[in-house]
Amino acid sequence: MKTPWIPGCLISLSLICASLAYRPKAEREWTSSKGTTITARAVDLTDRDMVTLETPEGREIELQLRQFSKVDQEFLVTFFRAERPDMKDDRGPDGDSTDPDLEPGTLQGPLKADDDTSYYVYIPDSYDQRVRSSVMIWPQSDGGRRETLTHLRDAADLTGMVVATPVEARHEQESTLMNNLAHANDTLRSVRSKFEINGDAVYFGGNDTGAAAALWNSMKIKSSGTFTVSGFFTPDMTGNNAGYHFMAGGATDYNRYLTAWGAAKFGDNGTHFIYPGAREFPNRDTFTTGVLWIYTQSLYEDLASRSAEAAAFEARFLPWIKNLADVSTGEALYLTDLMTSNCALRDDFKAQIEKIHTDLGQKEEAVAHLEGRKELANFSRRQYAGYGNLFSPLKEHAPKKFLRMAEKMTEEFAKADQLEKVFEQIALPTIR
Repeated sequence: MKTPWIPGCLISLSLICASLAYRPKAEREWTSSKGTTITARAVDLTDRDMVTLETPEGREIELQLRQFSKVDQEFLVTFFRAERPDMKDDRGPDGDSTDPDLEPGTLQGPLKADDDTSYYVYIPDSYDQRVRSSVMIWPQSDGGRRETLTHLRDAADLTGMVVATPVEARHEQESTLMNNLAHANDTLRSVRSKFEINGDAVYFGGNDTGAAAALWNSMKIKSSGTFTVSGFFTPDMTGNNAGYHFMAGGATDYNRYLTAWGAAKFGDNGTHFIYPGAREFPNRDTFTTGVLWIYTQSLYEDLASRSAEAAAFEARFLPWIKNLADVSTGEALYLTDLMTSNCALRDDFKAQIEKIHTDLGQKEEAVAHLEGRKELANFSRRQYAGYGNLFSPLKEHAPKKFLRMAEKMTEEFAKADQLEKVFEQIALPTIR
């Protein structure tokens, strides 16, 4: 969910070098049109003039370009228009998108699926038309936007997954679920007509009401899994979805009980992954972790129809996980534990992942992170889920026992630095 510009949190911007030697993607200080400032790095600028900033804490904030000072606006436009050839206007003279060359590593759209559905699509830089790819359709409550897919780029490049978001799939009161399903199916048909897609490897994702739509769509077409942010069930859902379901949620988000309740309905095929914050999107690392959680389990469960896809994924994943093991031992161990425990790995890839897993298991901070993550999942299932239901979130709710449990986790997993904020926030009141 978008986070508003927060007055008073920014610092003045120094003079900008005309040569653009100081790159926007490096961390810096930005000034708003009202004179407030923020320290962050610029991640993206879309063709709808939406800027994504990432704070030093890893929180992503989406802002309109016009919310920046004139100097910063010129700086951002000059840099991104020069550096991002895919950030071009693909619309024809009538305002509709043409059908451009869909090249790997580009984000395109809006493309026409049919008379009443259009969508944005990201083609991963690892896309290979000789290998049938998986696909994720991401509906959201206010309709698909280009900038939404920027959160999924890293995950898509790593897995080879094509990701698309329908523009017209939006909240429309009672018709929301059927509306989303119709546009999602239109988008899926169009994507499958343009790319080599494996029909047995379809995923859904979404946030808030879009997350509920993703879970509904998954139930209706028996998808390989879902990755939702603040996801919840509606009375029409049973929880009998096929596949694997990663339900991410902010520690103080008032949907945390609904998300925990939904994840518990999936049993071992679901998890509630708690990250710091409330209504904002998680950072890109969490998106990548979540996509890998659903992707790897379903991939190795369906190797008969996805063997070539698995081979291509393994070639990309090995150098990636080795690099992650150097910079984030805890998250690397979390992922190798998932794969060695839940995935039917094979041959040399299995041996290499098991070796990385064993090596990481010798590091105290990595083990603390893994065990802390498992305890958070147990806490969600034993505590949060007990306050959940179908559709009624609890607001400003903070049982005293949560504080005692949080303090115990903080002490027990003290070496898990990345989880410290989560441990602190799970005991705080929910925030609307």
